[in-house]
Amino acid sequence: MKPTDHEPPPPRRRGSLAWITLALAASCAPSGSAVSDRAAAKDGDPPGASSEAAAPSGVAPSLSGGPSKAVAPTVEASAMVSARAAPPALAAVGATAAPQGRRRYVVAAMGDSLTDPKSHGGKYLDVLRERCKQSTFVSFGVGGNMTNMMRKRFLRDVYLENDAGERMAGEGPRAFTHVIILGGLGDLLSNETAGRNPKKIADEITKMVDMTHAHGAKAIVMTLPPWSAMRDYNEVRGRMTHEVNAWIQRSAKEGTIDAWFDTRPHLVCGDPEKLCEKFAFKDGIHWSAEGHRVIGEALYQALFADCE
Repeated sequence: MKPTDHEPPPPRRRGSLAWITLALAASCAPSGSAVSDRAAAKDGDPPGASSEAAAPSGVAPSLSGGPSKAVAPTVEASAMVSARAAPPALAAVGATAAPQGRRRYVVAAMGDSLTDPKSHGGKYLDVLRERCKQSTFVSFGVGGNMTNMMRKRFLRDVYLENDAGERMAGEGPRAFTHVIILGGLGDLLSNETAGRNPKKIADEITKMVDMTHAHGAKAIVMTLPPWSAMRDYNEVRGRMTHEVNAWIQRSAKEGTIDAWFDTRPHLVCGDPEKLCEKFAFKDGIHWSAEGHRVIGEALYQALFADCE
């Protein structure tokens, strides 16, 4: 997670079931609340450390080592549902139209080792691929990334554009319906060495959300999961974790973020600050196969149950 030495080898523990909380933007939420609850189920897989970009699933590897050549379907912007104008519940996060009322999602996932296949992450996306066979889920996770590093490569990796928003030579356009963002733990692990803090994390995520909206897609931000069992966790970092998660929830209610997904209820079994052993790798911060499975199933039930 930290761009040093916290990424471990593959996990060995397995586990089962948890609960889900999803809060949509205030304009899409039921009267008097921005939160809707659903039951979830099942399992997922962990890390092995990577400081270079994994070629995202569904994307041909680049000779430079970073993601390139997307084969994710191109979607007309006019086919996307506006998060502000959409009706409540699942439709509020939008998608492309699919036959018989189903939706064909085209989703990019930006993150760190929890989303990076090279770090044994991103297995929660495999669950979504299994459930939504006609939809597309592309991982842009890179092990060791802090949110500022994600933001710097966001346009290049996700949309094949340079910092000026110009398409890279020889590349066709990409159109995603949604972008999932899961990041911030690497920042918190670098609060002392790099001066990272909740405000900086919020600023970087906001920039990625803005870039997502500028390309006609919806932004789904996941909360930071429990991680108190890791040796580098301390009271200050725990408090900052809560600050980031409170900001994510507040931003969704204010409409800045289209939807938020709370990872925490699914990954604990008693202590709310600690990953349940059956969902955790031995380092206490990365997820086991069961942990990824639980998150993938919960995401499916909350946001993608109408997928094609």
